[in-house]
Amino acid sequence: MDLPKTREELYDTYYLKEELINMCKKYNLPTNASKEDLLEYICNFIENKSVGKVKSKRRINNNDFEPQLYKIIEVNYRNNEIHRSFFKKVIGEQFKFNVKFMEWMEENKGKKIYK
Repeated sequence: MDLPKTREELYDTYYLKEELINMCKKYNLPTNASKEDLLEYICNFIENKSVGKVKSKRRINNNDFEPQLYKIIEVNYRNNEIHRSFFKKVIGEQFKFNVKFMEWMEENKGKKIYK
């Protein structure tokens, strides 16, 4: 897997966490981190910035939440397997998280319903 050349190229592509870990290993970057932190390490590396450990924000686990079409998007929404499964069931097997969709979800946490 080739290293993206810009921040935009990195964030415009959806990567599995395993792919990010492999990319980090290839360039001797930290690998024991959240997907968000791995993206930040790679981005800093691409931009020739310091790649020190990123301070992670403590997240609230929402594994007990079950998304439904007529529920408000929870404030602690995360792009995870629970939501991937939900969207595949509603939209179809072709569903994939993409940057535009993930940004929209982030902007609408606690405001809009899934539908």
